[in-house]
Amino acid sequence: QPSAKALDAVPDKRARLDDTPRNGHRADDDQFMLQLRAFFQEKLDGRALKVPMFCRHPLDLGRVYAEVVARGGYKAVCDARRWKEVSATLGHDLTGQTSAGFQMRQNYERCLLEYEFAEHGLSLELVPDAIANNREWAAKWNRTKAGGTPRPGGIARGPTPDVGLGPAPPLCNLNLDKARFNAAYNMDDADERKVALALGLYDAVEPFELNFLFPGADLGVYITVRNSVLCRWRANPNHYVSVEQACSWFMPKHRAVVHCAHRFLTVAGYVNFGVGFTGNYPAPGEAKGTVVVVGAGFAGLAAARQLQCLGHRCVVVEARDRAGGRVWTERLEGVDPETNERVVAACEMGGSVLTGADGNPVAVIAKQMALPFWKIRDECPLYLEDGEPVDAETDKRVFREFEDCMNEVGEKRNRLTETDEHGADHLS
Repeated sequence: QPSAKALDAVPDKRARLDDTPRNGHRADDDQFMLQLRAFFQEKLDGRALKVPMFCRHPLDLGRVYAEVVARGGYKAVCDARRWKEVSATLGHDLTGQTSAGFQMRQNYERCLLEYEFAEHGLSLELVPDAIANNREWAAKWNRTKAGGTPRPGGIARGPTPDVGLGPAPPLCNLNLDKARFNAAYNMDDADERKVALALGLYDAVEPFELNFLFPGADLGVYITVRNSVLCRWRANPNHYVSVEQACSWFMPKHRAVVHCAHRFLTVAGYVNFGVGFTGNYPAPGEAKGTVVVVGAGFAGLAAARQLQCLGHRCVVVEARDRAGGRVWTERLEGVDPETNERVVAACEMGGSVLTGADGNPVAVIAKQMALPFWKIRDECPLYLEDGEPVDAETDKRVFREFEDCMNEVGEKRNRLTETDEHGADHLS
């Protein structure tokens, strides 16, 4: 039995060892806690309400309830994965807390979810279903992991993808002290996820990516680590990020997952590509093999550089007498007939517009070369040969003709798709 002196030294322990009824009134209870204790006593057959500890402090249930309701309630917070955000509103130091959001959700389910349902006129019988639906994906994933796909030799490597897995697993907020590693880096997990989605890296991991994971890896932690490594490199793509540097951004217990994420992102060409740094080119006689790349366009040159970085010797062949493919700037020169002055201009004969800059690797290369970006305006006025803007009627007529052309191309593409599975691939 702890002494009175020991209890006085640690006040929160006195609260946990108090023998008074859990649902009885306390001197420090506010109006919300009085209502909550009365609810437990009357509606939940006197079930004990034990105020949980959070970050070594009794959890302020009234504050938590208000924050969750303000964000739309339990389901909305679960769907948007905002439990870590709710945790941060309490003002505690979350440094090193890798599961604050998970703990907050569990505490809410134990102490406040039934109260929320009752306050909104919902049946308390729906509470177990609400909790089960939130954990359904994790349960299915665990069942899948138990029966991994057997490989030759009896080795199971990773889970078998299941079409019925439903929504993706909850992302784990690893609570990185981002300012400590890079003062210029200020993206949170939600921002990182948006960039990953723009690049085609979804929360539901594809089979190819699963091959980089070790059996039993926590998929939620992996996705968060992958997105963070990806965005940290894109924030400063002029430096090669090694696996050791990537590991320094996370707690030591995540080191194995960081290795998996770094290897996948590097091999698949999501990080450590472009012209911003010296590649890891093999010394003579040390190459893994020779690869012939046909075409010295953007894709061919990027493929050759990436293969060289991975230890292969590359030979690039090109039919034209220049590199660049469809990307070509034609220099135009002439004499102005009115002023007799020599005029020099440039005309882009191929690619000149980046669509979807966040997901376009060319945007990374442009950043490495310090090339400026110009945002395309929503309004794109047309001009006549003499430099005067066209009249409104001509502008509308050109727009209608453009729309007709696009509709005709769309119909042709649909017809090709109906007759040939790959026919539409020939239309760019």
